[in-house]
Amino acid sequence: MHKQQTTNNYEQSLYYSSIDNDFVGIIASNAGDARVYVNLPLHVNRSDCSICGFWESLSPQELTIADKAGDFSWASWNMFAQAIDGNFHLVNKKFEARSEQWYQAALLAENGESGWTLPFRSSTSNQAARRVYDANKTLQGVVATEIPLTYLTSALQEHLQSQHAYMYLATANGSLVGSSANETLFDSEGNVKDVAQMLRPQMQWSAAYLQNLLLPGENWTSLAGAYTWNGTYFGVSVMQEGPRFVVVTGAPVADYTGPIDRMFHSLAGTLQNCFQAISGFAVTVFAITVVLSCILCHYFVDRPLRKVTDMMAKAREFDFSDFETDEQAHGNIITELNVMESAFLKMIHKFASAIRSNREMNSKKSNLKSGASNQEAASYQPPNLVESKVEYDLPFSESKHTTMARKKRDGQQDEI
Repeated sequence: MHKQQTTNNYEQSLYYSSIDNDFVGIIASNAGDARVYVNLPLHVNRSDCSICGFWESLSPQELTIADKAGDFSWASWNMFAQAIDGNFHLVNKKFEARSEQWYQAALLAENGESGWTLPFRSSTSNQAARRVYDANKTLQGVVATEIPLTYLTSALQEHLQSQHAYMYLATANGSLVGSSANETLFDSEGNVKDVAQMLRPQMQWSAAYLQNLLLPGENWTSLAGAYTWNGTYFGVSVMQEGPRFVVVTGAPVADYTGPIDRMFHSLAGTLQNCFQAISGFAVTVFAITVVLSCILCHYFVDRPLRKVTDMMAKAREFDFSDFETDEQAHGNIITELNVMESAFLKMIHKFASAIRSNREMNSKKSNLKSGASNQEAASYQPPNLVESKVEYDLPFSESKHTTMARKKRDGQQDEI
């Protein structure tokens, strides 16, 4: 036996076996009580081993049986005081700890790693075991403990990332070790279930999908990676140390993209509202702009142009009354129209002046013609017979007088 070790506040089963099959184990039960089991040499007392004198509490009859059939015995164990509570009782059976699954699992585990056993129907826990060495790296035995399945379930549930996420543990061969759904690990015959036999649909689908990916000769450890299937994201990872269980995590795609989708929908709604507001504002501004444009066009384009065209129409009839009233008006605020208006008014001004001058000239000509006619009529006398005779005798004298009078009138008109 080795030096005595003390363990406080540990409520799970804990046991140790040496390579010589010396065994000490504390087995806890769900009821809260516990027992300590021993398989130690009889008739041996050691100062460094308080439990080695267990045989002293056996009855003489039990000692006789123990000498023949083995000394595997038990006693009540106080978990709070971490001490034996009462006498030992012989189990009356041989016990070979070195043939137990936890012992063998520790021997088969890689160096420095823990060996794990699968749960069985009468158990509610997994067993984890490790080899024990002395200072010279010589194997001395195996220490093991039990990890309740409820611990695994709670640990898996604590690591769920979303409401509909799930996790489960599997061995390299695909046997179910634990799940966040807290479902039984055993089938109807008491055997550990395959992961594809899980009850939750999403977990069952992902397990069946992964199994279909396995090639001949491969196990679940070769499936490490990320996958998307049937609207679900799930990943496969392998524990870096023993027991190297395969950890499968999954969740619906909506659990990951849901917040993003909601954000996009919110942004889309905001953008739509902004677009509607901007569109309404733009339509309003456009309508106001059109109305203002029409008003400005009417007052600063249409009316000035209509006035110009009216003036042109009246100018054609030599009516310049509008020009006289508009001559002192202010110019148009539109530069191009103002330039055109100014040029047009100047043109009309010159045209009106020319017409006015022409009218005055014609009026003078009319007055001159009227005066000459009156003077000629006043100086004319009817000829007598003698004079008529003379005139007929002197035709050139009358022609000369008539010619001089015509030249005189023509000269006056030229001066005018």
